[in-house]
Amino acid sequence: TWEIGSPVPADFPSAPIQATVHQTSTGLERVIITGNASTEEDQTAVVPWFSFEGDNWAALDTENMYCPVMGHPSIWQYDDKFYIFGNKFEACYVSPSGLTWTEVTSKFMLPTDLNGKECYSATIDDDHFIWIVISESGQNQLWRGRLNKLGFKQSK
Repeated sequence: TWEIGSPVPADFPSAPIQATVHQTSTGLERVIITGNASTEEDQTAVVPWFSFEGDNWAALDTENMYCPVMGHPSIWQYDDKFYIFGNKFEACYVSPSGLTWTEVTSKFMLPTDLNGKECYSATIDDDHFIWIVISESGQNQLWRGRLNKLGFKQSK
């Protein structure tokens, strides 16, 4: 059965939605989602929303150090930080908490061949590979890489 929580405001992400789940430093499971707001024409920033139980949601927004608006934003956690990129792959933004964002300008750069691409999906697997699938004009592309990691298995 479904239980209805509190209604979400008009600027809550509506479509397409991308989510990441992580454990906080206190051991709680937290879901963070992002997407285009239904009031997209007035939108100036990508504002992630979070929930611990799924009934009530709160915005992770700030007046300064926000992530600029981009179409179809994807959010994911990697190496204890959060990352967002979106349509056209013009920039990637990083945050230690999901609240304040800065543009990534070194060390983790998206391949320039992704610039301008708009129809994509991204995920991270158990081996910490970032997978990006692009489908445009009847052609599909698959990109895979790691952030600040070599692809070798490390023995302990």
